[in-house]
Amino acid sequence: TTTTTTTTTTATTTTTAPLQTVIFEKRISSSDDDVEEHQEGSIAKRGSDLEMAFDDYTSSQGVYFGAQTVGLRFTDVLVPAGALIVSAHIQFTADETDSEAVTLEVSAELSASPAPFSYSSYDVSSRLPDPLAHPDLFLSWDPPPWTNVGAAGSAERTPDLSTLVQAIVDLPSWSSGSSM
Repeated sequence: TTTTTTTTTTATTTTTAPLQTVIFEKRISSSDDDVEEHQEGSIAKRGSDLEMAFDDYTSSQGVYFGAQTVGLRFTDVLVPAGALIVSAHIQFTADETDSEAVTLEVSAELSASPAPFSYSSYDVSSRLPDPLAHPDLFLSWDPPPWTNVGAAGSAERTPDLSTLVQAIVDLPSWSSGSSM
């Protein structure tokens, strides 16, 4: 189990526009913009952290342990339409430790203006693109174990996500200030 503190989830995107390089950083600004989707489809919002990969949780049907999907939504992303994305990462901060190996799949909703997360069943996984039509929008991340509470270094940073961000800012309806 890899756990993160959501208040310090930051996306950094480096773009190249004519004659300039712009570095844009954005934190998750609302607890409604980071959610967990449990394997039976229920959505958990407003938690104090994100349990990435597996979680123990209680629902109206009982106590469960299982796989889950995490959704992150960044609002007011000030990246121009069609900007060349040089690099993009999401930086997490560990709020507990775990030594288990985990492989995570990272993807993006292919939308220039994704709706806020709701409590509708499967609201996160239903937004993912078709992996057969868009295999380039799925990246594997094998983070090393997170062994230090409060750590926010290379171990807690995703691999380069520029292909995901590029696909979104290249959408005809993308405009600076949209969400992703």
